Amino acid sequence: MGFLDNAINKTKEAVDAACKKTEEIIGEEKTQVDIIVLKTKCEKDYMKLGEIYYNILMSQGEIPAEEKALIDDIDQKKIEIAKLEKELEEKSK
Repeated sequence: MGFLDNAINKTKEAVDAACKKTEEIIGEEKTQVDIIVLKTKCEKDYMKLGEIYYNILMSQGEIPAEEKALIDDIDQKKIEIAKLEKELEEKSK
């Protein structure tokens, strides 16, 4: 039985090592997902802050040149979005 016991012990050790490695990989993957989630939340916060700043600038009479260029770009994109949304709506009728 020595050979069989030895084979069983080696198999158990291999399975234990594989389980440990799998747990490590899962832990690393979870950490990577947590990082992505936090980055996404930051991006959403930046967008919200940008919208607030955009609205502040739009309510002011005089807008600095750099911000004015960005606002003009945003306004153009909004027009294009509205146009594309209207096209989609018409196609779906």
